[in-house]
Amino acid sequence: MCSSPPSSLPISATSHVSSNPICTYNVDYHDGSHSDGFFAKEKLTLTPADVLANFQFGCGQNNYGTFGDTAGIFGLGPGPRSFVSQTAQIYAKFFSYCLPTHSSTGNLIFGRGDARRSRTVKFTALSIEHGHYSITMQGITMDGKRLDIPVQVLSTPPTVVDSGADITYLPPSAYATMRSVFRSKMSKYPIIPPIEPFDTCYDFSRYKYVLVPKISFYFNGGVEVELDANGILHWLDGHEELFGFCSQR
Repeated sequence: MCSSPPSSLPISATSHVSSNPICTYNVDYHDGSHSDGFFAKEKLTLTPADVLANFQFGCGQNNYGTFGDTAGIFGLGPGPRSFVSQTAQIYAKFFSYCLPTHSSTGNLIFGRGDARRSRTVKFTALSIEHGHYSITMQGITMDGKRLDIPVQVLSTPPTVVDSGADITYLPPSAYATMRSVFRSKMSKYPIIPPIEPFDTCYDFSRYKYVLVPKISFYFNGGVEVELDANGILHWLDGHEELFGFCSQR
């Protein structure tokens, strides 16, 4: 166990650490999730050659919110206690990953890797804002048509990248525009009462196939990210689906 409270935790949240010799933490995430427990140190073996004698991590004892059935959160943020920072001497804070669908596998790579494989990939600048990784969004299109959202609404402040959150939050005016266009394109499907925090929900029980509009996000550097249908609609149960975006609180 740690003998003094750490200066910060590797999370995108508001945290509080007690002064008790057994360090406890209390974390409130931006999406309303919560975790509290104790802070610990352990020997972490990544490969036979890459061993960290005093790896620091939190052990959650009371967790609720949008964690689902996950066993924990892997801290890849820029904070001093994140995995990325604690392994900086080994991997120089380089990492890349591909998030898969539920039915496939992805990959997570630490270190520089083979840069030659990245020559055909488009990049957008990554910055660190208030302890978060951020990128600059330039626009949103739906079925190829740009939504009437001013660039400054999307780019100020920059978009925070939070791979631990399953809800995409947009500025209120941007969300209102996107929701209006989406509802118009989905007008043939029956809408059902809101299910917090979602306000655009559908019942597809009478449909074998559902046509979802194509949505793309655009970022600095000419980068287009087309969203998968699973990133647009969230399955609830049975045939109920939720528009996977919300207005910022």
